Amino acid sequence: MINTNVEFLKSLLNESNADIVYSNVKDIFGFNEKGEPNVVDGEVLYWAWKAIQHADKQMEEELMNKRFYDGSKERYISLLQNHMKKIDKGSFSMGSAPDSKLKYIGEEPQHNVDLDQFFVSDIVISEELYSKYDPFYKVSEEKNMPARNVSWYDAVMFCKWINCRLLTEAEWEYASKGDSKGLWCCEKEEDIQQYGWFSESSDGYVHPIGLLKPNSYGLYDIHGNVWEWCQDSYDENYYEKKISDNPVNDTDDLEKVCRGGSIHAFSEMCRCAFRDYEPANFKAYDIGFRVARSNFD
Repeated sequence: MINTNVEFLKSLLNESNADIVYSNVKDIFGFNEKGEPNVVDGEVLYWAWKAIQHADKQMEEELMNKRFYDGSKERYISLLQNHMKKIDKGSFSMGSAPDSKLKYIGEEPQHNVDLDQFFVSDIVISEELYSKYDPFYKVSEEKNMPARNVSWYDAVMFCKWINCRLLTEAEWEYASKGDSKGLWCCEKEEDIQQYGWFSESSDGYVHPIGLLKPNSYGLYDIHGNVWEWCQDSYDENYYEKKISDNPVNDTDDLEKVCRGGSIHAFSEMCRCAFRDYEPANFKAYDIGFRVARSNFD
């Protein structure tokens, strides 16, 4: 029987005997007689991966190759590459200005950030695509809906399966704003409904992907519809460090950043600078994700 207890898997990080780690996690990365994965819970997979990563590099390659890495480049090319938009390297002021009329806790101090070039998916991951990774995921009858009810752990492990990663919080803010001089991807607050489904326009339900206008980088649904998980752990005071070069708070803290607002969010919560967060194992009807890469190929 496969032990999927998360606290037990975390305890394996302190196990010095690699053989013991291997015997306890190897079946987590395996498949049943139908070719279906034994485990699809992202939290279980994540901590099992951390355990083997800590124990033995060769073991990590063996088990992760079987479940995630083998074929990941081909999956990326066939399923996602044509959705990737290039974001050139650049600098921007991250966070909210001292004189901003709309700002929340954690958005100050505003500070300069330099980002290398990266690529981001122009849409959030769809249910149809996510179900190729998790065959047990229930796809809605309505086509092209965002994958939801996925935890941060689920999003991270899906990214490994398709040779991508989550956006950093800084990348997300930079890409969301585009060339706008406003607080959203558009100049005026009243124009948000042209770009996103939020509390005043959504009628309380999640909509199919890509029905509204994209921002100047060609990204759809960057405001509203579903919150988007980012790579970073949340720290209310993180901006005080004023890290300028490709910042990412990649600690294993259990609260993770989500950005962009959702169908229930007020317009100020859809701002490019607004920071929300949830526990890494949290799942909800209005949380999904999009993906990024540092290079196109």
